[in-house]
Amino acid sequence: MTGRLPRTSAKATGGERPEHRRLDGLFDIWLRTGEDGGLVALRGPATPLDAGQLADIVRRGGGAGDDVRVMMGHAGEHSALFAELAGILGRDVHISPAGSELRYGDGADPEPALVDAVNGQPVDWLVIQPPAMATNLPGWYEMARGVVRQRRGVVAAPLPGGITLATRADFVARRAAASELFAGHPELTTIGVAVRGGGFVVGDYTGSYQVADGRRLAAVLSDLPLYGGEVRMWMQWPSDVADRERLDGNLAKFAENTGAIVWAPERSAVTEILDSCQDLSATDRTGGPAAWRAYLPRAGESPRFESDLDGRLSPAGRVVATTYPGVPLVSVAPTRQGSLATRYTSLRAQSGLFHIDLTVLPDGRWAVQYADSGPHALGPRVLHRMLRAVGWQGEDLVLLASYRASAASGVRRYGTRLVDGLNAEVWVLPPDVDFACIDGSAHAVDRTGRPVAWQRLGVGEPQLRWRSDNGVLVAVSGPVRLPAAAGGAPKRPLPIAQGLVVSVTQPEPQRPTGPPPAADLDLPVSARPSLTTARRGRPHGIYWLADRPMVNAEPVELYVVCGCPPAEAVGRGVPTPHLFLVGTLKPPAPGMLAGGEHLLRVRVDPGGAVDTSSIFVHEPSVVQALLAHRGESYLLPGGLLRRARLVASYGVEASGQLAARGTFPTRPALALRCSGAEHGIAGLPGDLPRWPWETEATAYALLPGPDIASSNGALVLLRRRPEVWAGRRLLELRIPWRRAIDVRATAKQIAGLAQVRSAVAGMLAARVELLLPGDSYERVRVSRVRTAGRLGWRAATDSPTSSLADLLAAGRIRSHRPASPGVPPALGPAPGSH
Repeated sequence: MTGRLPRTSAKATGGERPEHRRLDGLFDIWLRTGEDGGLVALRGPATPLDAGQLADIVRRGGGAGDDVRVMMGHAGEHSALFAELAGILGRDVHISPAGSELRYGDGADPEPALVDAVNGQPVDWLVIQPPAMATNLPGWYEMARGVVRQRRGVVAAPLPGGITLATRADFVARRAAASELFAGHPELTTIGVAVRGGGFVVGDYTGSYQVADGRRLAAVLSDLPLYGGEVRMWMQWPSDVADRERLDGNLAKFAENTGAIVWAPERSAVTEILDSCQDLSATDRTGGPAAWRAYLPRAGESPRFESDLDGRLSPAGRVVATTYPGVPLVSVAPTRQGSLATRYTSLRAQSGLFHIDLTVLPDGRWAVQYADSGPHALGPRVLHRMLRAVGWQGEDLVLLASYRASAASGVRRYGTRLVDGLNAEVWVLPPDVDFACIDGSAHAVDRTGRPVAWQRLGVGEPQLRWRSDNGVLVAVSGPVRLPAAAGGAPKRPLPIAQGLVVSVTQPEPQRPTGPPPAADLDLPVSARPSLTTARRGRPHGIYWLADRPMVNAEPVELYVVCGCPPAEAVGRGVPTPHLFLVGTLKPPAPGMLAGGEHLLRVRVDPGGAVDTSSIFVHEPSVVQALLAHRGESYLLPGGLLRRARLVASYGVEASGQLAARGTFPTRPALALRCSGAEHGIAGLPGDLPRWPWETEATAYALLPGPDIASSNGALVLLRRRPEVWAGRRLLELRIPWRRAIDVRATAKQIAGLAQVRSAVAGMLAARVELLLPGDSYERVRVSRVRTAGRLGWRAATDSPTSSLADLLAAGRIRSHRPASPGVPPALGPAPGSH
């Protein structure tokens, strides 16, 4: 520890501290390194402290809701522990890098500063963000020559093509949400803002906030060039009717005072980020696409955007697309189309394959060209409609687009999400490769003209129909059948009227035949309960929710949609990818229930239901659609499910009406089980700690390895190189930041949630501590492949490919699953190292 000696006792901050300038909202905690290398308090017993104990010190000292500054040198040597602390508190933790010291300036009120321990030059503090919400965006405070300083002005986080406003309470959550959004159209500005009472919540760096009307919001954003442009609002409509009317008026005032066309989702819709293109989409309560509404200033022009089939705002102009006999869909930059026109014309249609060439954005997203507007990323419904318009009938797709290596992972990631549901194989070129037309077929060739292999999206599935042979795709079952006619002039560009952007009409509903159905049940509807602040000491398990949210102060009955038989809702638990269930005051219409779903009526004791209309942080996009009707829906967190008791269950009859299925006189408590998370691993929740904490790290994997139930594939990782195991190969992998799942940290996250059923305990019992989901294979580099020898691991004869996905796709490792499930010796108590 450097600097002057402490002079005043601390208040539960780990010991004593010197007098120095304090910053509002920043909690200082004093630590030192103990004899065993662990962290201990600066004064007092030399008992090692873990992240949970440090979090207790912060909370007891009045620092709940504050960022934390660790007052010690070389704190970067304990970055993993401080990352865990940031995750527990849900706030940023400021630490000194390894090799730096803490010093103080002269004067009565000195400022603590960091300097290099060797040369004494200023060193900036490291800001460790909560792992589940970590971003590359800046924190609440700014750094200047080793000193932490308070920012000034309106709180905002940058968005691609816009900003999102925030307050002290929701800053971390809104910053995390901002990092998930990719650039939309360059002519469209995005403004993210919370809504309260029909007004816009604007915070400043003093920690205060105000609820502004449309005029005031325009003044706050006066530095942005909004006049004459178009703005989309990333916001939620309130549930109260009067608040909705006020918000409607404030949106109109905002448009008038900025001179911009302002777009907001329709009142019944919510905004979320569409996975296939990481762009904003308006969705209805069923998860389907919804429309945007335009607020026009009196002096404004006609809108240049419109709602598309995916609920996004897309240019209102014509899609520029051309069709050739062998390439039915081409939408690329004019320079590419001009240079490749001869190749497009020479390609022949290939039976079973459908060639397309689209624009690839620098981040890897697939896009099409709009007249007078340039490229715009595609959504899945728009792509499907375009394919149908040019004659696609379910053939496997071949993308002829060329792209740089920096976009390779994005091409595969977003392409896989974009074509999900087409039930077709999709083949793409490798990066920095183009296609040549040889004898009417598309050949993948590198810059020297040598053939290279085509790559198939979705490497976790077996290849059934095609393989790449000397740069050309051939049918696995036999030779490719080519039509007799070759070549042909291009057809005219496809106009909008041909179906690339069309209106969709719904068919007339079929009238039921036979006797009229029986009347639906008259299910009871509870009044909205009175609310109170949750009591202390009741963890709910949801990281983006305040520690003490507003909950029901009196019993209330809610309806919960359940994807399993009612009896399982108590024992095995209601399946959900989240650590909560959603209950509504009113039962949903029978038509809203999917096949196999049931409706549960539950009685929630006081303190068990969180009022969603009081949630002002920006919750994850996957949650927004669930909370569309905030005045009528409530969260039932996994940590509070003991207070939710099953009363009755209902199902849908063949007549389409609800019918009673059973009652539960003993009123057993509900449970939930982790199922259906986006990462695909059965038994794990969607919101869970990731590994590595900071930068990429080395891990090892044995192939074949333990069998992990997953829809996308999963690989067990080891932190250390294991002992030799005959019949196995050892992969040395470079794991990018937060790509693997930390099973042990997940166990800590859900340890106190008794009603949550997961596979975490079984994984830990099998010594599985790290998992790599299949959707991350593309981002993982293979450093070395080793085989088992008599004296230890030895280098394999074949060199590794650039990524784990390439290695598996190339067939060098035949399987990443063992012949029979089991845990290899390497996952035992003491894996060796050679």
